[in-house]
Amino acid sequence: MVSHAAHGPPRLHRPRLAVPKTEGSRSIRKWTGSWAPHVIRSPSLPVSDELHLPINSDSTVPPVIPSPTARRKKKRQVAVVVVAMGVEVCVKAAVGHPDTLGDCPFSQRVLLTLEEKKVPYEMKLVDLQNKPDWFLKISPEGKVPAFNGGDGKWIADSDVITQVIEEKYPTPSLVTPPEYASVGSKIFSCFVMFLKSKDPNDGSEKALLTELQALEEHLKAHGPFINGQNVSAADLSLTPKLFHLQVALEHFKGWKIPENLTNVHSYTEALFSRESFVKTKPAKEHLIAGWEPKVNA
Repeated sequence: MVSHAAHGPPRLHRPRLAVPKTEGSRSIRKWTGSWAPHVIRSPSLPVSDELHLPINSDSTVPPVIPSPTARRKKKRQVAVVVVAMGVEVCVKAAVGHPDTLGDCPFSQRVLLTLEEKKVPYEMKLVDLQNKPDWFLKISPEGKVPAFNGGDGKWIADSDVITQVIEEKYPTPSLVTPPEYASVGSKIFSCFVMFLKSKDPNDGSEKALLTELQALEEHLKAHGPFINGQNVSAADLSLTPKLFHLQVALEHFKGWKIPENLTNVHSYTEALFSRESFVKTKPAKEHLIAGWEPKVNA
């Protein structure tokens, strides 16, 4: 987009049809054969400097030639060029594979939100084991996800980022009613505690089962999703965490979500099959590689 300064865009004048008096002058050219010179004034050059481009002589748009008055003024036209920046998201790269999407559930939450809203974006993979200088300049704490909404301002924290996306792109709405916003919010912390636990009697498994049972009851009463028939922000926050739970616990502990939690199983199947999730999920081997150092610590 080009926006001219206060003097406004240069005035354009229709040419006289008389034969030009000065052949070969800078501002007037003879019309010849099948084309005529189309004189375009460059906003960043003096008025006397024109660009001559061939156009079809049958065109209804006449050549544009500056008037003698305009040439005498020799004023420099000023243009302001507004460059549209796109949405950018910095996310974790896979461990040992810096060119592959990694296993951060908080990064995937942001990607899911953009995908569900059909917002075009550029994904930047960051090797968190070898953080590049350009990334540390925009995220001094070195955390992902980091988000630029197109205004050059980078923000962190998936809670803040998804709220910004919702406000900027309200359709389709992903707002979760306040009374449902905390559904499933304790599952991830309970999962991590159980995954890292070395003591089978420390109550970590029971705590996780309690939270999964609470999700089961909510979905039974209000499902198929947390907010009924429509996917909301709460689902997009919980989905990556449930994927980590399923993959990591089965791999490291041989543990699965109990079969009697039928609504939870239907819930995960529905969410894991959505296009937005398929496009943004990490490979299972990368997810396992991401958790391995934590489990074996």
